[in-house]
Amino acid sequence: PIYSMAMRPLAQRHPEWLRSFPPYWFVGICEMTLPDPDPVLVSLGVFGLKALAAAISLFCVTWATGFRRHYRRTLESDETLTQKTSVRLSPVFEFLLRSPEERGIFCFSGQMLGRSTKHRLFLATYWSAGVALGLLVMIVFKGGRPGISPDGLRGFPLLVTFFVISGFRGSFQFPAEPAANWLFQLSESGWGEMARLAARKRVLVSGPIPIVLLFMPLEITAWGWSAGLFHSVFQLIAGALLVEVFFWRFDKVPFTCSWFAGAADLAYLAGLHLFGFTTYSFTMADLEKRLESEPSMAGLLFAVAAILLVLAWRRRGAVAPVRFEAGDPEIQTLDLT
Repeated sequence: PIYSMAMRPLAQRHPEWLRSFPPYWFVGICEMTLPDPDPVLVSLGVFGLKALAAAISLFCVTWATGFRRHYRRTLESDETLTQKTSVRLSPVFEFLLRSPEERGIFCFSGQMLGRSTKHRLFLATYWSAGVALGLLVMIVFKGGRPGISPDGLRGFPLLVTFFVISGFRGSFQFPAEPAANWLFQLSESGWGEMARLAARKRVLVSGPIPIVLLFMPLEITAWGWSAGLFHSVFQLIAGALLVEVFFWRFDKVPFTCSWFAGAADLAYLAGLHLFGFTTYSFTMADLEKRLESEPSMAGLLFAVAAILLVLAWRRRGAVAPVRFEAGDPEIQTLDLT
């Protein structure tokens, strides 16, 4: 919708700007197939074909280089591929992660996020969906000119936060290697609550906190120092509470659970996400706008939210085993050859 609404004003006032937006290139390519094409769009189509050829060439070069590097690594000995696997946490994380189980799961999930391409791609998909929808609600056109909606700008970070947290919730349930969870199954001794606590802290460190830091310069530029910092604190607290809601019953070790295709109703999940991100982002944005003019109410709400977070982090449920969602087969084989 943004590109379609902006196309006519750009073509009339600044036609040279159309080359800066790839979607218009492919509109031009489509225009080239019509009986009576527009010259301006045809020029964009030719430019788009050149850019597509350049992208394909760049892909071929980088793929060949990467394949050569990968092929050489497969011929090397195991000793050259050995890497240091120990992880040293900062004093802040040492303080927040009190038990060895928490530290183990926290470090394991961080290592998997850094090494697993499929999980990073899964999270990037949620990131891109949140950013795309955030741009739709933030950018408006008035009188044929693009502008930024103040309400949309308030909801943009909240919308991205919702999608990122839900992306973590989904990616944690996809196994990195199902057979590799034997170590957790062997050492696990009723510390399901520890797994849930470590997963929540990993999401908080890798999700809402980086998003708030990323949007903080934009918030300060748009609203000023005091209002921008207030928005950042509010978004961080709202994101931390949302993490607690998403992972309240998540007593699993991330990336170690078996996943069964077709177990989830996609239509139900799509409806839940649609309701969730619209209700959460816009409701929180309205609440943020109201609290900005009522400092006493904002202070009270922040205090209550902090108490709720402390109680949630200190909550200790009944001793329960970690769920791996995989039952033992009726016939177990040693798989010897």
